[in-house]
Amino acid sequence: MARDKASRLIKKRMRVLDSAPDTLSDAMPGVEKKLYNQLKDLVLMLDIVEGRLVFSDKTAQTINKIEQKIRQSIKGSGYVDSVSEYLTSFDQINELSSEYFNTANGIKRLGVGINRLQKVTVDQVTYSLLENGLDARFTQPIKDLLTAGATSGQSVIEVRGILRKFIEGSDGKLGFFERYVPQIAHDAISQYDGAIQTRVKNKYNFNAWSYEGSLIDDSRPQCIRWVEMGVIKDSQLSKEIEWAFTNGSGMIPQTTPETFGVYRGGYRCRHHATAIPV
Repeated sequence: MARDKASRLIKKRMRVLDSAPDTLSDAMPGVEKKLYNQLKDLVLMLDIVEGRLVFSDKTAQTINKIEQKIRQSIKGSGYVDSVSEYLTSFDQINELSSEYFNTANGIKRLGVGINRLQKVTVDQVTYSLLENGLDARFTQPIKDLLTAGATSGQSVIEVRGILRKFIEGSDGKLGFFERYVPQIAHDAISQYDGAIQTRVKNKYNFNAWSYEGSLIDDSRPQCIRWVEMGVIKDSQLSKEIEWAFTNGSGMIPQTTPETFGVYRGGYRCRHHATAIPV
């Protein structure tokens, strides 16, 4: 009975880990469309003569003060709400991890500093997706393209087209948020989960990893190997990591037996590792 419940909890945790970043990225095309519609009139705030931008004192001053307008548009696009919803997934991972180790191993209180770890991780994600990180990657490029358009005397239509390509993408190229958000969202929650598992493994002297997740057509060689193994003992881990660097692909250079729970099969790995005793 306990084993069945533990298995269900692992599957539920995996669903949260998989769905949280996917739900966020699925919302991005709609966010980008709303954002462009709100920001396209930024161009009209600059000096324009006969349909072309002019680089003047007014243009320079307007571009320098445009951050607030962009922040308001981001908030009005639904992006902030999507990120806030994604961040609730960290609470779910905490709860499911605690319940799993209680069910599977009789550990009633993990005592591995989950709340502190969550705060640090959420602060980092918030910085990247909502605060200064977004200013540097989104706001500043918009200011740069407006400056370039005014300096070269581009038409309003041309600058709006460039702005649209940057925000929404075109010709098969993803828009800004579809490129930027999924990587951060996926890595943050999966590495957070891995950090919890690693702390539990170290504190309670567990000696193996259960490697979980489905295989798809482009699964990496090491992930295929480890899913088929199911369990990787500590005594095997160094050689398995060495095998992955030699025969696999996409491994993160910092992957060691100590960091395996966090980095697993490499960049944007869709598989998960659970600390277990064998």
